[in-house]
Amino acid sequence: MSKQPLTKKRYVIRSTLSIAILLLAFGVMALGAILQENGIENKICYSLLAASGIMLVGDLVFMIVNFRGMLEYEIEVKSKKLEEVKHETVKGVTKAKIKTACLREGFKNKDSLYYYKRKFIFLKDFISYFVKGVECENLISALDKELEAFGAKGYKNINKCLMLFLFKGNVTEEELKYLSDVSRSLILAETSMNMPQFDTAVIVAVDTAKDEGYFVPCKSRFAVYTYGVRMLNTLLS
Repeated sequence: MSKQPLTKKRYVIRSTLSIAILLLAFGVMALGAILQENGIENKICYSLLAASGIMLVGDLVFMIVNFRGMLEYEIEVKSKKLEEVKHETVKGVTKAKIKTACLREGFKNKDSLYYYKRKFIFLKDFISYFVKGVECENLISALDKELEAFGAKGYKNINKCLMLFLFKGNVTEEELKYLSDVSRSLILAETSMNMPQFDTAVIVAVDTAKDEGYFVPCKSRFAVYTYGVRMLNTLLS
């Protein structure tokens, strides 16, 4: 029989229980250390320290056993929230403006393919931004091709953020939906796994008939994707 997915109530109970056990374990450990400092019999102190160790191991086992179900619950909740996030629109987006902005912000040429800048971010160490503009007739195939090509480059930088501008006359609703789906998937992957290092892409569909750009924002404060959006706003300001 397959396991039933976690409900919100079960998720809260398991999360609360895990945190409570962790806090109790450290509390018992601190109590043992305090008693030892005050000359209480070592046997009692060692028993308390042993008990705290057993609780920590038990809590770790509890988390491992429940990790998959809790992660699946978090992903489901975040996925539903992301479905409500609509793409944003920025006006006056042109290839010339992006090129000028990259030069202004100190981006350098990288392999004659990307504008590149490595920037120190306190909570992320460094983020490496790669900017590229591509003219295309089919936004969906161009997006897939560019993401694959960037990955194949094998750049060793940590926290890479590809900022991809796809220029096309009369962007369709189908293409905007695909862009949104890919962007949400990237945001979900980064924010669900809470990785200290992550590679992502901020994708901007540019309708050359209107010089309007469309991209999906991110509300997670410390995601690499969020920093990519901040850099995007800097370039387009």
